[in-house]
Amino acid sequence: MKRFVPLLPLLLVGPALAAEAPAWTIDPKASAIGFAAKQMNVPVSGVFEVYAGTIRFDPANLEGSSIAMEIRPGSASTKQKDVDEQLKLPDWFDAARHPLARYEADKIVAKGGDRYEALGRLTLRGVTRELPLPFTLKIAEAGDRLRAEAKGETEMKRLDFGVGGGQWRATTVVADEVKVTVDIRAERSR
Repeated sequence: MKRFVPLLPLLLVGPALAAEAPAWTIDPKASAIGFAAKQMNVPVSGVFEVYAGTIRFDPANLEGSSIAMEIRPGSASTKQKDVDEQLKLPDWFDAARHPLARYEADKIVAKGGDRYEALGRLTLRGVTRELPLPFTLKIAEAGDRLRAEAKGETEMKRLDFGVGGGQWRATTVVADEVKVTVDIRAERSR
């Protein structure tokens, strides 16, 4: 006689979830999140001076890897006082109403060698859009710690997020394309 084994408990459990990858501590003094655009075909670039995040990454556990960053758009610095003040206003980042931008990626794909791509979403001015971020990663041993250097670059369209309203909406004045760069240094214990 065959024994009946109830399968319902096994079906409810579903596939095993990947364990979270280890967390890395970002070194803000050695890291940068930057942007570059063109105004009247003249390059304008800057950095966000205030950001924080959680990076969980293990090349052997990409399913458990993730990125969650918060950026304060009002901290944008181009080293040009008038531009920096304009970027905080409602036509641009509207920093008073939208003090935080978020980038979240819960999927990271290996692209071969030291190349990866974070498949994430950027939320800026209350608008969320998919924004993949290709990056390279170097991990080195440093005593009882591991040190990582991630460098990436992607392009977004500012008008997709409502950045640059009023007279600044015209792409003949300020290009719609904005290059976003990341240079993140982080470490963790082994």
